[in-house]
Amino acid sequence: MDENKSNHETLEVELSVQINEAGYDDEPIRTVLDTDERVIARITDGIYRKPESALRELISNAYDADATRVTIQTDYPRFEKITIRDNGIGMGADALANMVKHIGGSAKRSDIGREMGITDPTNSDLTKSGRKIIGKIGIGLFSVAQLTQRFQIITKEKNKDYRLVADVLLNIYSETENDNPETGHFESGVVQIKKVRALDIESQGTDIILMNLRPSAVDILKSSDVWNKIAEIENETEKLQYTPSYHIGCYMPDESENWLEKHAMRLPWTEDEKDDSKIDKIYRALLNEINVSRSNPSLDNTFDNYFRMIWSLALSTPLPYIHKHPFLLDGNDEPKYYKISNNRKEMAEEIKDISSGYKALDDCMYPTDDPLGMFDVAIDDIHLKRPIAFDKQPISKNSLKVPLMFYGKYSPKLDGHDIKMTGGELEIEGYFYWNSKILPIDHNGILIRINNASGTMHEKSFMSYPVAEKTTLGQITAEIFVVKGLDPALNIDRESFNYSHPHYQLLMKWVHNALRQVTSKQKQLRSEANKEIKHTEHIETIKEIISLSNEQISEDSDSDFPEILDTKDEINTKRNEGAVCYVKSRIFTAEIDDINEWKIKSIIRLLDSKSMFDGMSYEEQEEVIKKITDIMIFNGKK
Repeated sequence: MDENKSNHETLEVELSVQINEAGYDDEPIRTVLDTDERVIARITDGIYRKPESALRELISNAYDADATRVTIQTDYPRFEKITIRDNGIGMGADALANMVKHIGGSAKRSDIGREMGITDPTNSDLTKSGRKIIGKIGIGLFSVAQLTQRFQIITKEKNKDYRLVADVLLNIYSETENDNPETGHFESGVVQIKKVRALDIESQGTDIILMNLRPSAVDILKSSDVWNKIAEIENETEKLQYTPSYHIGCYMPDESENWLEKHAMRLPWTEDEKDDSKIDKIYRALLNEINVSRSNPSLDNTFDNYFRMIWSLALSTPLPYIHKHPFLLDGNDEPKYYKISNNRKEMAEEIKDISSGYKALDDCMYPTDDPLGMFDVAIDDIHLKRPIAFDKQPISKNSLKVPLMFYGKYSPKLDGHDIKMTGGELEIEGYFYWNSKILPIDHNGILIRINNASGTMHEKSFMSYPVAEKTTLGQITAEIFVVKGLDPALNIDRESFNYSHPHYQLLMKWVHNALRQVTSKQKQLRSEANKEIKHTEHIETIKEIISLSNEQISEDSDSDFPEILDTKDEINTKRNEGAVCYVKSRIFTAEIDDINEWKIKSIIRLLDSKSMFDGMSYEEQEEVIKKITDIMIFNGKK
């Protein structure tokens, strides 16, 4: 095994030398793609679930290469070729050779990365600019196997007078046919690398061109399953149920021209819309569905696969929010704010004076500033932003009408414990947002971001929360930002977790404790709101009874009701202004609730309307009212 490893390293060095010594017009250098582990080789058959997973990994690679701009052209609605271009640091001979010869052996988080100059000189978990690296084991590029077996890499470093062009053909995985007897490694495919002269010396970056997309991938991107189903349905009403509100059109060659015209693309924006506002139009189009056709809009019934892909990429990538970062919400925004306690015996505490949720948590890491400034990703000229916002949310018809925002942070004390047992340090920050309706319903659940990126999407069980809170849990969306740790718990596809990892278990317990506080507070506030509504309804009923009993009483809701006040000075002022006022201590000998107080006011109003108090002084009136009050509240005890 050691001999094979040594042979493998020698081949890598030889390839690097060949690339460096190659002339501009020489024949391409032919070699094979190797993997360090047989199990990693299976990625060439596609471990990712959807086409957007591949694009997400390529965007992450660009981010790790310190790109500030990524542009993707999908060639929709044909999808014959997809191009991903970034302005990152590019790859030199050493980096390209390492990538080709070490699939599953990323140089990013290692001494090799520092030596190649692709990571921070003192911390291999950071990029050269200081970004936290998203990639884990160096398989992101080969996620394209989900989309195609053939692609091209064109990469250039700054101040170099050449580009490296690599044509890659991936092999389909086989347990028996792809082992290389010389190296003992699985040959993932074949690559031809060529050096091409470049005149733009100052430029840098990488283009990845995906060609000959798999028919299955194209069918997904075109939403062929949806259109096939619609084509099979004869009833027009049924067709409407399956047709997404917004789509890039149906392109089925077997259908009539009239049918294709009827199902031409319907976009959420107008032709003259600016590129940087299109993502906002997509988001607002979904929100608007609640007023147009659906009470519970979802991504599935609002968008076709193309728009859902855009939404997914916008949600998972290190990008600014479409509105503002959840930690930057303040008193001018809609929610009431609470701080989650890490003590399981305590409850969430209301944050009454809030300038931002970020400050309420004391020294939070998020929102962090990108050392390179804003990271911009555009797909077919749509500039992406995270489609999460807390403004213009639907107003509840239930008793509790105000959204609730809960902030929390957690860093368990693991000092003195074996790092092999704990997995090292863990530090997280997050929020839980409750509203009577979560839009889209796909955002119901918890989304976990590691290094400001996510591949897991919203998980509806809230990490298997054990309490049956179906209604309340269905009204919560949450994000967890991992500052330290949890990365080792991510599975190879970065779309799921190893549930048994110590970090995942610790996070799960904290999430469950936080949810207990969220649901308890929501129930408490809902109960108080219900009491207030009932109280108001009782008062209105009392007013209505008094009004009906005497038509002489003004219909003006409160003007003819007396005031019951505490201080003599305030009463004298009110009486001088013509108001009917009484001293509270002279008419109530015991504590009295609001409902009974309104009953007394109503009786006074009724007596006054019948001229019963004519000729009486205030003291005499108060004596009569006191007797009535004593009779009303008498409960048989002295």
